[in-house]
Amino acid sequence: EYIHNTGASFDVAAMRAMRERQRRHLVTAGTFNAKFSAGGVVDLEYLVQAMQINHGSSYEGLRHANTREAMQALRTVGLLSDSDFEKMYAADQFLKLLINALRMVRGNARDLTVPPAESEEFAFLARRLRYYSNVEKLASDLVRHSQNVREINKRMLG
Repeated sequence: EYIHNTGASFDVAAMRAMRERQRRHLVTAGTFNAKFSAGGVVDLEYLVQAMQINHGSSYEGLRHANTREAMQALRTVGLLSDSDFEKMYAADQFLKLLINALRMVRGNARDLTVPPAESEEFAFLARRLRYYSNVEKLASDLVRHSQNVREINKRMLG
């Protein structure tokens, strides 16, 4: 188990409760919000921060404000496997590109809900992300990255 008590441990139950409140208030049921839905950027960032909090006193090199640098540091000290690092890094890259594209498509920095896959707006999003007309690939990448984040989060935080 990666998360263990080092004196000042991360309160996983409190984090879960906060994440549930965020999802309830910020995510429309039946949609995927690139930032706040399960498997989104916030889940990835909370996982990295939980590991930093729990292991930062033992490994000074984990103390990074940048999520990607922190992931690399967690990998370097052996707290994150190469496979998990690669999945998390790829998900972080994908989700942040998705968020930037959604902001351009919507013209609204706050609306980060992915449009329905069969919509013209989704097709435009696919083009914006250089998937061109391959909307199915964008849809499958979205599922794959969010599932990876959820699976790693569940395995590491219980």
